[in-house]
Formats: sequence, structure tokens, C-alpha cells
Amino acid sequence: FFFGFFWPMFGCYNIALHCEGGCGCDAQPSNLLKPLASNSLVDDFSSLAQKLKSSASSFMANCPNGVASIMVANTIVFGLWRVPRLQQPLFAQLTCSWNGCARGKLWTLVTANYSHSNGLHFGFNMLTLGVLGPTVERILGTDEFLKAYTLGGVVSSVGFLLHQRCRGYHNACVLGASGCIMSIWAIYARLFPDTQILLYGVLPVSAQEALL
Repeated sequence: FFFGFFWPMFGCYNIALHCEGGCGCDAQPSNLLKPLASNSLVDDFSSLAQKLKSSASSFMANCPNGVASIMVANTIVFGLWRVPRLQQPLFAQLTCSWNGCARGKLWTLVTANYSHSNGLHFGFNMLTLGVLGPTVERILGTDEFLKAYTLGGVVSSVGFLLHQRCRGYHNACVLGASGCIMSIWAIYARLFPDTQILLYGVLPVSAQEALL
């Protein structure tokens, strides 16, 4: 598996140079800079967008229900964080803190695992889920996969809150699916410990070593 970055494809303009006239040739000023349409940046980006859209559609069509549902839910919530007037209610209901749980907001131990406000955090978690999740779900079954995903997130959140309480930070909040993702990675590493993964797209390690 390759964890890396996507670089946009840049096309090059083929420039046809013509004079401005007055030298006796029959060149037209409108042809001074004439990019070839087939090699234009617009065509390249349009082609790239079409390929990405096709790849995403193909992935979702073949993706098990559990992974697909989790990715859709996380994507919707990530989009809602982009709306300024929704950020306060999202913060209240989709982040988890010691004081919040002490006041009875225990549901945030689960809902916080479907909440990302940062693009990189969201992107890397969904990328890892998309790579490892389908295989694990097909082996465990959807119900067991969702249980493992949810339990991993809850345990991670509880561990974070206990650590922060010991440090005296009762209002420290946690959000994101990293705990859930690590639980799925742990299961994958247990099932396929010797599978080679290019960590950060560069370092070849086994799935078990990458987990550690």
C-alpha cells in the first residue's frame, strides 16, 4: 500500500509566435500567443478531475457498507464545520471533554469520533480507513467491524480524558477518528502482520512495524 500525496498534472502551452504585422508577412495579431487546446491547463485539470471522480465513484461502488457509511458521515460533518454559525453547536455536541462527560454528555465519547475540523486530520484518517478498512470489514463482517471501530474510538477518548484530567486539564477536548483508525490498523496488523506498507510513501515496513 502506498500512503502519499497527489500532485496535480500541469500541462504545457505550445506557443505559436507571429509578428505584429508591418513586415510584409501575413501573420494575424490574434495568433501571437495561441495555446493548443489539447494541451491546455484547463484540459489537463478537467481530465484529472474526471479521473478522480471516476476513481472515487468506483471505490464507493465496491466499498463495504460499514466503511462507506463511516466515510460519508465523516465527510458530512467535516463539511458542516466549514459553516461558521454551526461551529458552536458542533463544538458542544461533537467534541469530548472530561467536564462535558461529567455533566452527562456521554454520547460525545462516540460522536467525537465522527468529527474533524482540520483538513489534514480528516484526509489522512479517511485515506487510512479507505486502504485498510474494506479488507478488515470483509473478514469480520459489517456488524463486528462497526463494533471494533466504535469501541476503539471510545477507549481512545477515555484514555485521552483520563490523561488530561491527571494533568489538571478538565476542559481539554478531543475529536477525530484517529482512535478508531488505530483499532482497525491493529486488527489488520494482527491478520496480516507481514504485509509491506510504504509508510509516508517512502519507508517500507511491515503492517505490524508501522503500527508500532
